[in-house]
Amino acid sequence: MLKFNKPNVPKIVKPKSKNKSILLGSIIIGFIAAVGIYTAVMSFIRPVDVVVAVRDIDNLKKITEADVAIKKISARSVHPKAYHDLKNVIGTYPKMPITAGEQILSTKLVNNPDKVVDAFEALQPDEMILELQEGKNIAFPKLLKKGDYVTFYSVEDDGTKEYGKGSKFISSSGPNIVHNFNNLSAGKDPTEGKIVVICTREEGKKILSATQKAKMIYVTPEHPENLIITPGKNTAAPKY
Repeated sequence: MLKFNKPNVPKIVKPKSKNKSILLGSIIIGFIAAVGIYTAVMSFIRPVDVVVAVRDIDNLKKITEADVAIKKISARSVHPKAYHDLKNVIGTYPKMPITAGEQILSTKLVNNPDKVVDAFEALQPDEMILELQEGKNIAFPKLLKKGDYVTFYSVEDDGTKEYGKGSKFISSSGPNIVHNFNNLSAGKDPTEGKIVVICTREEGKKILSATQKAKMIYVTPEHPENLIITPGKNTAAPKY
């Protein structure tokens, strides 16, 4: 009788259940990580509705529907104090001039213009009150006194530029420590200090424009004797 030998067939080794669990766990962890990264990126770049000025708006001029519009801006570029609904802006009054394309911030509007009329009565025709929020790119000394003269130094990509020489300091406020502690405890952003100055309209617009592109803006005190007075030009501190 002929005998046939069985062919050498390699044995298939089945993975152990432990290896299966490790593989499955790795897949799940990788999927969760990918979803987390995607969610974080999308929340950073997703478009957000923001109220912006469609044209220049003078200070204390009542804002109408023709002055503002909703614009979609990436979340990373939205100011934390920007308005997102037109009904919160229409009918209010800006405390300072607002330029076309600028986001409308809650710190720049008032419902009752009488609150700022007294300050504006001291202004010259070519002057404005400028209020800036202290933040990631604006810093000013806390020891400034009312009546001090200041200059704005803007650190930009093409070098340091000087704006608002001889601007008159009106007031400033620092962040409320207790309020900020409560905000941080509740997961909210801390409040910031602000500075209010009087400057020429031309320089004010330059300063506002610089806040949108400057890496850092420093507000430095200016001694009155160092101010340059040129006849016919408003380079000195305003007279009051």
